[in-house]
Amino acid sequence: MCGLAGVIDLKGRREPDRAQVARMGAALTHRGPDEAGTLFAPGIGAASQRLSIVGLSNGQQPIVNEDRTLAVPCNGELFDYPERKAELQARGHQFRTGSDCELIVHLYEEHGEDLFPHLKGQFAFALFDFAKRVVILARDRVGICPLHWSRQGDFVYFGSEIKALLASGAVPAVADVRGLDHLFTFFALGSRRTMFEGVQSILPGHYLRIAFDRDGRAAEPVERRYFDLDFPDWGDEDDASDPTALIDEFEETFRRAVEIRLRADVPVVGYLSGGVDSAYVLATAAKVRGTPIPSFTIKVPHPELDEEANASITARAVGGAGLGEGGRKARHVHKPGTWRRGRHPALASFVSRRWTMRAAADRRACGCCTSCPTRRGLTTAQCAAKRRSSEAAGKPSHEQRPA
Repeated sequence: MCGLAGVIDLKGRREPDRAQVARMGAALTHRGPDEAGTLFAPGIGAASQRLSIVGLSNGQQPIVNEDRTLAVPCNGELFDYPERKAELQARGHQFRTGSDCELIVHLYEEHGEDLFPHLKGQFAFALFDFAKRVVILARDRVGICPLHWSRQGDFVYFGSEIKALLASGAVPAVADVRGLDHLFTFFALGSRRTMFEGVQSILPGHYLRIAFDRDGRAAEPVERRYFDLDFPDWGDEDDASDPTALIDEFEETFRRAVEIRLRADVPVVGYLSGGVDSAYVLATAAKVRGTPIPSFTIKVPHPELDEEANASITARAVGGAGLGEGGRKARHVHKPGTWRRGRHPALASFVSRRWTMRAAADRRACGCCTSCPTRRGLTTAQCAAKRRSSEAAGKPSHEQRPA
């Protein structure tokens, strides 16, 4: 996990304020504590925070091509990097780093904006084409890596997390009530809309293109789609008469997917949730490597939500590596400062939903106490605590409401 952030002057002339860009990058230090990089040019200011996984010694970002006409800060991983690198080197491209993200600039040299079908992995990146005066902000096919942006006047602010945009001081931290409604209705934000007014997410399988006008007029960001899910028409589905063949095909595809994700210049570990999906991933990874892989889980201080026991059983069953020690306990996701820090939660997990709903319920005013002279204004949690205390003391649990 890395982080990128930056400012783009849509007129393509003014160099963004360096202190402002530095603040945006610093807001993402937790995503990339190993290295920090910056890039400045007329109309462009960018910061990157790197978590080194591949190309540890020489993969500093932003990464440039041979003649430095292209530059890219990137978050993510390109899984078929060795094979693609060999193909590009055979075509005369010169690689200067061991980073998988260097593929992007060379694939762009080969294919221009049609490079996306040649990228296999999860990614979010900003590509700067200095010769053509074009900026591309792109996100992977299914949106694994986040990328947000906001237009404020003639400037575009972008970042891996919304907190980077807020750190610029130019993007106000104002709640989008429709975004909040979407979050608590669908438990995720599956569109461009975010919880912050004026801040958008780049959609999965899309990129934002900004082409500077040579006459100095403000460019208009244009969103383009390069990928969409393709479902077969009725009658064109795979033949399911032989389930064994389908199972074998899935097993081989899944094994290969896990295998290429084990490529790294640092140790690889697994996260176990206690469910089937993570267990199958870890078991396949251990089988591919021929040795157990260390695994970790999150311990939640609530018996209904904690899955540590199931995760421990799975860890032992797939090779005996066991669970790592010393992990932090999960806590309520609702806490002061959430808006200012610019969190963008996607409450897709059962644990997150339960914690958030419980935190909200505990903090809302208790409706049954609005007419009670001794408990008016209490939250539901405070009311419940007083009720339990009264009942334990043998007193009436609640004063009679007036008729």
